[in-house]
Amino acid sequence: MLIPDRLVTVRRYLVPEMAEDDLGALTEAEIPAYVRPLGRNFQLVVPENLRERALEILPPVKPDTDPDDDFEACPNCDSRLRALGDLDGVLLLAALVAAAWMAWNGHPGPGALLFAAGALAIRVLASRRAAWECGNCRARFSVRELDAARAERERHSID
Repeated sequence: MLIPDRLVTVRRYLVPEMAEDDLGALTEAEIPAYVRPLGRNFQLVVPENLRERALEILPPVKPDTDPDDDFEACPNCDSRLRALGDLDGVLLLAALVAAAWMAWNGHPGPGALLFAAGALAIRVLASRRAAWECGNCRARFSVRELDAARAERERHSID
């Protein structure tokens, strides 16, 4: 028995009719593609091993924004990225409150050390966790990954 590859999303649409052109392009290239519902939206899915080929065939996604508007673009499909919520401010405030409480109770040195350690941990973790999510393919990226992708794009645009 042949086990099919896992299906992955390459595009998302508000209505299934919007997927017809992309579905036709993939079918013409002999890439099995399917449109399936996802909540109130629809997604175009392909086998995981054909994802890169499908993205090469599909036309680029046109952003629904002013071309002069600067926004983060997905390294996979050039769609708009949205920022994920973070708790850095809340965690920093918690570290500050804990440090102030320790200082109030006669331990200013350990309180300052706790605050510094908390601020450093927040800074290190913030650069590693996913901070952006693609509105189209739902891939998630850290700030570091986006910076690397941006540098790679600039290097290729110069060549």
